[in-house]
Amino acid sequence: MSDEGTNLGLMKGCCNYNNWQAELIGPFVKNRTVLEVGSGQGSITELLFRNSKKWFGVDVDKFYVKKLNERFSGAVFKCGTVEKPNLYSDCFFDTVLLVNVLEHVCDDHLALKNCNRWLKDDGLVVGFFPAHNWAFGSVDKADGHFRRYSRANLTAKFELSGFKVRTCVPFNFVGLLGWLWHSKVKRLKTHNKAELDMFDQLVPYLSKIDSYLPIGLSWFVIAQKQNSYWYESKWWTEQELTKEINTIKYMERTKLIIEMLPKNKNVLDVGCGIGAVTQRISRRSKKTVGVDISKDNILIAKKFCKNKDLSFKVCAAEQVKGKYDVVVLNEVIEHLKNPFEMLKNINKILPKNGTLLLTTPNAVSLTNVAINLLKGNKDLGTIAGTEAEHIFLFDIRCLTRLLKQAGFNVVKYKTTKYSLVVEARKQCQEKKVI
Repeated sequence: MSDEGTNLGLMKGCCNYNNWQAELIGPFVKNRTVLEVGSGQGSITELLFRNSKKWFGVDVDKFYVKKLNERFSGAVFKCGTVEKPNLYSDCFFDTVLLVNVLEHVCDDHLALKNCNRWLKDDGLVVGFFPAHNWAFGSVDKADGHFRRYSRANLTAKFELSGFKVRTCVPFNFVGLLGWLWHSKVKRLKTHNKAELDMFDQLVPYLSKIDSYLPIGLSWFVIAQKQNSYWYESKWWTEQELTKEINTIKYMERTKLIIEMLPKNKNVLDVGCGIGAVTQRISRRSKKTVGVDISKDNILIAKKFCKNKDLSFKVCAAEQVKGKYDVVVLNEVIEHLKNPFEMLKNINKILPKNGTLLLTTPNAVSLTNVAINLLKGNKDLGTIAGTEAEHIFLFDIRCLTRLLKQAGFNVVKYKTTKYSLVVEARKQCQEKKVI
């Protein structure tokens, strides 16, 4: 058995210690749908699952998962990792338990972000997390810990992942002393069973004074999911998103798209983002579909940009299918590794004389060039602002040539401060598309 497995087995035998943890967690699982991440050998499960409305568990060890499903009738356990976002449905759980788990996860931010996704609005993450970076030692390494946490660092991790930390208090002062003795002084890889048994016998007394002591082996955390959404690499509140959506709706290039848009047509908006422009398009269209590769963007679009005959779905730009009268590519083409292949695909789903409305940053925009000169950027083709994600840049001549090769004729174009806005039509004659 590995050192980690040995330590897990030893801790399972610490009944008083496990009961102490369960007493703190208990109020947050009663009559609630619970996900326990890292169920292990079930030492916490057996104390709490009967009080829950429904209990789910996940662990990376297939052997543990099999035994847990056999042992706890009515609970559901599966093998997997918290770093996989599709492990569970969105907005399903009331409480997620993380009891000495997050330190084992390589990408702890992704793990917390997934927990946020799986929780219902105002749902809770409750758990214990190893405290103090300076306490990291030989037992941490043997147990497969990537890290320990300061209070500030742990709080920041939760807030970056869309939570509000309600409680973050030290837990188990005496345990910290024992940990330092085993891990830093004696440099053991496994706990000493005799010393653990002695500690466990003292827990009923130690637990009564522990809350008055300033530090501990772990942080006990209660964090609540905020009504926030992941967009552009950060979390946004509903108020912030509403403001952002309204800003996008009335940008200059959005207005030009709406002016060029034929009325009462079936429209596909490829790379629709959070749906702000798509919603405006839908007011002039017969039927509108918005697609985007980002599940987070589509979640926001469905929540904030509703309208009659408007739908959204997750789909990559290169994989769009169906038949539409109009296709909109709003600031999309510059992100694609092979824009020509995507344009050929768009050509196939449009009828003869079908309309393509396309916007993309203007490589020769005076505004972009001036800003780059002021910033000292050597590459004057870089679009002002950021755009490390932009792979290609186009001026109107280059874009016209690319569209023609893909089977489109440019009808007209306009420029804004930063972008080109182009109306193109599918060529009437059946030209061989390269």
